[in-house]
Amino acid sequence: MWGVRWQELYPGMRLVRDSAEARRRTDELGIPFHEAVITMNAHVLTLVFSDLTVDAIDPGHTPFAVSAGGPDGKIPIL
Repeated sequence: MWGVRWQELYPGMRLVRDSAEARRRTDELGIPFHEAVITMNAHVLTLVFSDLTVDAIDPGHTPFAVSAGGPDGKIPIL
């Protein structure tokens, strides 16, 4: 596992015009699909979706946090 404390969303998100993958899923499922690529400083994410909602969040929003010491790495044995 590898991670970063934050990622710069640069150059950002773009819609893939005439996406073969989106067209294939549209043909298979009968509903419109789209493809978007999100490029950041450390990752490139590709999304193929039929519906997408984007919400604005306040600066500093933290849905989860890892302490400065990092995760403890303990995994319970079942």
